[in-house]
Amino acid sequence: MAEDRPILTHNEAMAVFRNIISEMTKDSLLSSLPNDVTIDEVNSLIALDYGLAMTVTVYKDNHESIAVIIPQNATIRQFKKAFQRQTLLHLKRKGEIRRISWKHYWKSYWLVYEGTKLENDSANLIEYGIGNGAALTFAKRLKLKRKSKLHNS
Repeated sequence: MAEDRPILTHNEAMAVFRNIISEMTKDSLLSSLPNDVTIDEVNSLIALDYGLAMTVTVYKDNHESIAVIIPQNATIRQFKKAFQRQTLLHLKRKGEIRRISWKHYWKSYWLVYEGTKLENDSANLIEYGIGNGAALTFAKRLKLKRKSKLHNS
């Protein structure tokens, strides 16, 4: 015996979903979430609450900061990907639409923790001593100038 459930359009289903999320964010754990929260953000907060994740804040030159929630055993590479997602989400919520060449960005800047460049993308954050509540900054990568062939002759 099948129940008679109304068939919802995409827009109607999204409205129902937003209402459910709005009710969920009244919970104290989720109260700091924006109305357009993503499922990844909810999952990250739950993992953080259970001690399976940590929050690392990245401070940019313009004194803006972006908090990134990542698993305790995340690598530098995984952190960079999470930072990229969080940055794009942050820009979208501010109404800014711009394309960022992350390949160029990571070739131009180092992530730095307490004066140490995070050079090994395969290393875990904890190998650098990075834990919950850590603060990272950026440092411009210096380009090495090649000696000209005329100078070597």
